[in-house]
Parts: sequence; structure tokens; C-alpha cells
Amino acid sequence: MSRPTLYVICGLPATGKSTIASAIVAEAQLPFVRVDTIEHQLALAACGGGSAEPIGPAGYMVAYAVAADNLAFGISVVVECVNPLEVTRQAWRDVANSAGADIVEFLVTCSDTKEHRRRAEARSVAIVGDTGSFRAPRWDEIERREYDHWTSEHRVLDTAGRTPAMSIADARAILFPVSAHPLDEPIRNSLDGALSRFAVRRGRVMRADPEVSPFLVHPDVLDPQDWDDIAALFGPRTVVALNGPERELPAGWSHVETFGLVQLIGTGLETRPFADAVVLTAADVPEMLELVRRTEPGPFLPRTIELGTYLGVRREGALIAMAGERMHPPGWTEISAVCTDPAFRGQGLATDLVRAVGHGIRARGDEPFLHASAANVRAIDLYLSIGFELRRTSQLTLVRTPSPNAR
Repeated sequence: MSRPTLYVICGLPATGKSTIASAIVAEAQLPFVRVDTIEHQLALAACGGGSAEPIGPAGYMVAYAVAADNLAFGISVVVECVNPLEVTRQAWRDVANSAGADIVEFLVTCSDTKEHRRRAEARSVAIVGDTGSFRAPRWDEIERREYDHWTSEHRVLDTAGRTPAMSIADARAILFPVSAHPLDEPIRNSLDGALSRFAVRRGRVMRADPEVSPFLVHPDVLDPQDWDDIAALFGPRTVVALNGPERELPAGWSHVETFGLVQLIGTGLETRPFADAVVLTAADVPEMLELVRRTEPGPFLPRTIELGTYLGVRREGALIAMAGERMHPPGWTEISAVCTDPAFRGQGLATDLVRAVGHGIRARGDEPFLHASAANVRAIDLYLSIGFELRRTSQLTLVRTPSPNAR
């Protein structure tokens, strides 16, 4: 079992730490220990549900214990607190050390005093279980707050001049540095490499040729020019897939859907040829598009076949099942468009085709991988049963570009 990590996200009120911590927890799906919530509930209990009063160190002590319980089971934890004193900081280090866990101390600041004050005076703070008695600190209280100078190693994020989305992306990059694994960004690594002939670029964004694939590569934090460039690449009122959870959209854009995605690697897949499979060509594309229309395995366009080898199965001349190759990051090839006509399901055709496509991938020295909607439990269970294993989960958000006159 790998060592868990205790992420302590701290800083003065109104610096943005709650927004950052909440987003990190939602994305990473980790237990969340928020000291404000604990303190408020303890205060309410102490006064019988009336006006809550400060309770001293009790909230932190409960938080230490809750975090320690999770770490003891090897579960990483995100903590959000002011963490103003060296004694509280050392206490968090002791919690991590006792559990054999790593610790990341992450200080959120706002160096622009005017902006910090504006945030403090304008913000609305939501506390779970609050009945209306919680009061966020006033600006004069924040200014007078005792806050010890840091003497230990820690990471710092200054949110001054940054939007919430930018600060969240900054925090993500600091807390979870992107590894160099080619499957972390398979689309970028394909369009920058083996599939570069299909890449269409504009500013900081990139997409595949619109007749080949609808996929987009974009920065985590999109500035106004990025949004304009995406709209230009895809055209008006077109559905575009963005990485990550739902985000704030510019005027004219609309949210369509956010869904989970799983990435599975086939290093344990047993591959072999399939005698019934035939190699599909451009002449087969009309039938392939019709099969995709009936089965909805995911995006497949008139020239998607150019991304790699596609195999199909025919019965009495009709195409009834297929699978093929899509993204090609270094050392890997994605299996995609796995689909079977509903009338022919239950015969193991999808499994045989996946093994056959994987056989060709291995013959080139690559390893197979694939993606599936997190909601497609049946398909995921099938892939896991034949040797795939889960590598990562993520989210995709579908948005619609503006109308031509939306400005």
C-alpha cells in the first residue's frame, strides 16, 4: 500500500482557500476535513443550538483525530483550516508522522490588500449544518488575526489578480504535479507526435482535423483569447469537450453535460487474431457510420478510419461489429469504436475484436489502452474481466459554442 498524503490547505480567511480546497476534494475524491465546520458544530452543541461562541482549540483537536483515522487506513486527506500558529502546524506534522504519511503544507495568500478586503466584505460563506448563526470574520478581525511567521518548508499560492478557476488550476499544478506519462495527455501527445498531420492549431489550443476527430487540447485555465480560438476552430453552436468539471463560461456559451471518464490500460490483455475479422477500408465508412449511429460507442467521423487499423465482422454481407485504433501517444495505442449491432450481442464479438486489435498493437511494440464512460459499467466490467486495469478517472464537460451573433 502506498503512503497516504495529508494535504493541509491553509491561510487567512478570504484568500480563496475554501474555494481551492473544495475543488481539489471534488476532483480528487478525497476525504475533506474542514475545521470551520467542526468548530461551528461544536460551538452550537456547547450552547444548545443558540448563538455559537468561540471554542478554543477543540475544533483543531477533533480535526487532528479525524484526519489521523483516515490516514491510518492509507487514505489521503485534504484539510482546510486557517492554521495560524506554529503549534497547530507542528500538530499536523505530528499527525502525518504518526500515521506514516507524507504531508503537504499549502499556504494560500492574497498579497493585494485591497482585493483581500473586497473579498472579505463581499463573500458569502457556506457551512454544512449552519442554521444561520455562523458569522464569517470581518475585515478588521482578519487584519488583527494572529498569524505566526512560517519557519518550515511549505508551498505558497498567491491568489491576487487570479480568478477562482485560475487559482484552482494553479493549486492543482502545485499539489499534483503532472507526470510525464504519455497517457496523462493522450490527445496532446498524439497530435504533437504520431498524429501531427491531423493537428489544427490556433493560439494555445489545438484540435484534430474536423473530419477525423472532434477532440480538443487546451490549457487548464482558459483566458478570453483561448475561448475565442476554440469557437473559431469549431464554429458556431457546436458541442465541444473540455477537460475537467463544469466551469464558468463566457457569455454566449452554454453547458451541455459533465460526465465521468475512465482510462483503462491493457497490459494484462491476452491478445490474438480473430479469424472472422476483416480489415475495414474507406469503402466501408458509410456502413461504419451507420453502425456507430445505431450503437453510439463514441465519436466516429468520416475520416476517423485514417487514425489506425479498424477491424469488422460481417454476417450475410452486413457489418455487425467493429473496433479500431484512435489516439497514438508514444508507446501506446487507443482501442476505440468498439460496438456490436444489438441483434448480435452476447456472442463475444466485442471481446474477440478487442483482442484482435490489441494483437496488431502489440505487433508494433505498443500497448493497448482505452477510455469508457464511467456510467458504462457493463463495458468497464467486460474490459476488466479480459485483462484491462483502471489507470485513472477524469471528467469531461461538454459545452456549446456561441451563436454567430452572440457578443
